[in-house]
Amino acid sequence: MYRTILVPLDGSEVAECVLPYVQALMPADQKVTIVLLYIVEALDIPFTNPSFKTQIESEAQSASKKYLDGVRNKLDHNGTIRCEVIIGKPAESIIDYSNKQKIDLIIMATHGRSGIDKWIRGSVAEKVIHTSQIPVWLVPAACTPEVDMFNKGTKITLLVPLDGLDTAGSAIEQAETLTRQLGSNNVEIIVIRVCELFSDSPKYPPHMSMSWEEYANYETKRCLDICTEYVTNIEKKLKEQGFTVRSEVLTGNVADKIVDYANANSISVIVMSTHGRSGIGRWAFGSVTEKVLAAAKRPILLIRYR
Repeated sequence: MYRTILVPLDGSEVAECVLPYVQALMPADQKVTIVLLYIVEALDIPFTNPSFKTQIESEAQSASKKYLDGVRNKLDHNGTIRCEVIIGKPAESIIDYSNKQKIDLIIMATHGRSGIDKWIRGSVAEKVIHTSQIPVWLVPAACTPEVDMFNKGTKITLLVPLDGLDTAGSAIEQAETLTRQLGSNNVEIIVIRVCELFSDSPKYPPHMSMSWEEYANYETKRCLDICTEYVTNIEKKLKEQGFTVRSEVLTGNVADKIVDYANANSISVIVMSTHGRSGIGRWAFGSVTEKVLAAAKRPILLIRYR
């Protein structure tokens, strides 16, 4: 369970698009602590009078605290909501705070002023998901949930793309945790695996009795069989634990199919794990996860492989 959740805010309405999701993670029958965090960037102006610097930072802290108190009043809660203001660099402060305070989940918006690309490549969100050892829930700035989307009794759908490796198991674990916290009766888990088919024949074995077309059909069937068996086993295990779950196998480019499926269906959250072989750098920036982050119109719960 996510018992302590960190919510970094920057004072903008864009950043507050996470609040409906934060509210959903605060079930009335469970004690959850929400930490609203505002980072005041330290003044770095050469030859500045120290007393002036202190005064400006103090005034900024007071204004930030007042802002966070206002945000807290927007949330209905049974647990605890703390407001914290820190002076420092945003990304570094978020990670440092989450480590020291034993945070279970970070939920933050991708910024709207410059679009998702800037926030994923070269700013706060990029640094956070590069270094965070805990799950990070990213909400695209334009992704405001429908009214009452997370009200009690409303169906919530989690999309869990898997690649067939053991590292993807962490995504399943987080999907289980999220389902329990949101209310198992209201959540459906959709497990998918994409069979990425080849379009040319560089690996076509020479001197084979079958034609290239026959070989391609053989490999396609083999891929589909492997993927189907994999997701079927995952589905069976989850059903045995009492979860509502179904599985699907798609064919095509992995990132494109994940994005298309999420955008075309009523997916509430995409739950993805980064790859273990090369760490988050390869999967989040340069491959599947990067493309999904950039193109999906749904929130993404990103779990870094340990």
